[in-house]
Amino acid sequence: MNKTLLTGWCFATLIAGVPLVSCAAGPVPNGEMKKLDAPITHTQIENKTASLAEIIDQGKRVFSTPFNKHDGLGDGPFDEMEDKNPFGSRPTLQANSDEGNGHFLRMNGLDSQTCLECHSVLSNDAVPATFEVGGVGGAAANAFPAVTKFDVANSDKKEYASFNGRVINPPFVFGSGGVELLAKEMTKDLQDIAQQALLPENVGKIYELVTNDVHFGSVFSRNLTPHELHELKKNPSDEIASGNGLIPTNCSNETGMAKMRAAADLKQEADSELMHFIAIQPSRTSFYGLGGKMQTRSFFEGTDAMPEVILDTSNVVGVDTDLVVRPFGRKGNNVTTRDFDCGALRFHMGMEPVEIVGEDVDHDGDGVKNEISVGQLSSLAIFNTTTAPPCEAKAEGKGRQLFRKIGCASCHSPVMKTSRKTLPFQHPEDPAHPFKEPYYQVDLTQEPANFKKSLKGGIKIKLYSDLKRHDMGPRLQETLHEASDVENQLFITARLWGIADTAPYMHDGRATTLTEAIDWHGGEAVAARASYFSLEQSEQEDVLKFLRSLHTPSHPACSHS
Repeated sequence: MNKTLLTGWCFATLIAGVPLVSCAAGPVPNGEMKKLDAPITHTQIENKTASLAEIIDQGKRVFSTPFNKHDGLGDGPFDEMEDKNPFGSRPTLQANSDEGNGHFLRMNGLDSQTCLECHSVLSNDAVPATFEVGGVGGAAANAFPAVTKFDVANSDKKEYASFNGRVINPPFVFGSGGVELLAKEMTKDLQDIAQQALLPENVGKIYELVTNDVHFGSVFSRNLTPHELHELKKNPSDEIASGNGLIPTNCSNETGMAKMRAAADLKQEADSELMHFIAIQPSRTSFYGLGGKMQTRSFFEGTDAMPEVILDTSNVVGVDTDLVVRPFGRKGNNVTTRDFDCGALRFHMGMEPVEIVGEDVDHDGDGVKNEISVGQLSSLAIFNTTTAPPCEAKAEGKGRQLFRKIGCASCHSPVMKTSRKTLPFQHPEDPAHPFKEPYYQVDLTQEPANFKKSLKGGIKIKLYSDLKRHDMGPRLQETLHEASDVENQLFITARLWGIADTAPYMHDGRATTLTEAIDWHGGEAVAARASYFSLEQSEQEDVLKFLRSLHTPSHPACSHS
């Protein structure tokens, strides 16, 4: 039996009969202490010397611990000679001794002590609200990334406040494991189609990118032109272009926002003829898109061979040109919950994961090293992805049929199914090869996730989304200054499961009712919006009753049949 005991200021954990002592929450000067107690290492997770229950418990601790300065909360003193903060802002205490509290900024991150602050509401439909670790956040929990202008004093005399950047209302993490597994399978399908298109006998043939009945456009391969070959020879460096500006991968040496800025800079310089192509080396399975920039290993590393063909991705829609489905984040730019958390910990709390900054490195200069260990991040990812999925109650009326009839289900797909039931975890992650060399796996049909099995042997995921980006029109357009107008209008289809309990709605919480949320739909959703408002009032009420049957986990109204 595993036990955790407090011994002095250190935690002694007995796992498989072996005492493992961690002083991660040990003493610091003046008797103050680090808050985070999470001693299970990545090696113990990988070797299965810690039980799933222990790993989940640790992950919940990482999620729920209110970090303090001794854990590494916040950033260190400003150093003009070294740009340590990729977000470009620090609490005002370091820059102005007359104001600021030294830790919290609110705009551009540094806005909380713990994940739980923003993810804690199980049901906002209940009065008073009910709470659960991993839930949604209200409007007061909104995050404001990439803001360069925030005028609340009405200095422009426009009678209203103005800002740019993004406003993000926190979603819940419930059911994340099913979403992650589904996205991995969809990615593998798209990668397989791309490799099929690249076979010598298939050059010039058009291949439709379809997975789980979701259409992501098409691709075909062709021979390189002399100009393209010249461009590739000219730039075979580590900063080879890849994907587009919406592709940040946070578990790397660059944060998401920094990559967005780099991508925006490159897109202004890139040759327009090369923006939608992926270069393929025949002996390799990896491929890189030419449009936007992110750090990769050199395309030509270890070989003098040049690519013979390129994959034309100019007709790819709703996914990046590397054909990796990224289900997390409202823009669809994070591959896994681990990928998301790498950036979120830095952005919101200034807590730096070792796998980003390196072991025994005080990257942000706050006097604390090893702020989030690899094992702590692994346990956090496993906790997030083993949460139970939302549930669905029986709804009166014909709302479900009307939901399909008016076109909502074409994007908000009611049920997606996987062929697998086991979710693999990678470290480091390999987005294009999502099932390669996992360090740990979890059966999502078992407790605590408890997804329903599908006839294919996988799981049913009643998420009401297609995991595809869509243009939602100018009314929902954000003002992120690093992105184009088109990119600012793109959003991954919102998952409607649990929507009955999760007001406010939309990516930024601008809608306080379901009717308002429907009314904000535009762009590719304008026809479905018009169809809804053309219904008789009683039919609209039926649709709303149906949406109000989609609850967060364990709601008493849900059917368990």
